[in-house]
Amino acid sequence: GGGAAALTLPDHRTYNMVIDAHSKLGDPASAEKLLRRMSDQSLADPACRPDTITYNTLLNAYANSTNSADAPQNAERLLQTMQDLSDGGNPDVRPDAVSFASVITTWARSNQEGAAQRAEAILRRMIALSTDEDRPELAPNSVCYTSAIDAWSKSGAADSAQKAMEIFQLMATEAGGPGPDTVSCTSLIDALAKGGDGPEHAERVVRGMLSEPAGGIRPNTATFT
Repeated sequence: GGGAAALTLPDHRTYNMVIDAHSKLGDPASAEKLLRRMSDQSLADPACRPDTITYNTLLNAYANSTNSADAPQNAERLLQTMQDLSDGGNPDVRPDAVSFASVITTWARSNQEGAAQRAEAILRRMIALSTDEDRPELAPNSVCYTSAIDAWSKSGAADSAQKAMEIFQLMATEAGGPGPDTVSCTSLIDALAKGGDGPEHAERVVRGMLSEPAGGIRPNTATFT
């Protein structure tokens, strides 16, 4: 009967686990179908309502997707959906730093025209939200900064080296920020080396890394390749 059928419906935890499985396979389309089913089911079963973890898992699916041409647009749409739902009175889906980081990473991996501009815009939105709207938990972490630097490095833009340096300097000077680390330094050097006067800048950054061991920055083999 109907009672028996109700018992077979997936619960919140099951949905999240299956969405996570699709995420790890880089299959955002299947993961998003499950999110829609979960949302529909939650109308009758509020305990099944998607939360920030559900949405972040789907965002990670887009970040891991290599064959979805519109992955970054879909990721950004999903982030906006989270914000709209949160603003509409559902705090369970309020986007957090992981949400924003996944969208920045998706843009950085996309190689689309304008990807670097979008990645940087989202990074700067995080900074603004964390300071102007007093949401310190949204302060970008090193992954956000490094992904934005990578996006400029891969952009082929004439000013890519300058833009990457600006983000690196922001990382170094933003109050409460993570500060530069080995990975971000390596990404910056890659960006500078691809720029018009990159080698000189890159050498200067390497010297800076080597002269400040107390800062916790250590060059690795990727730094010099």
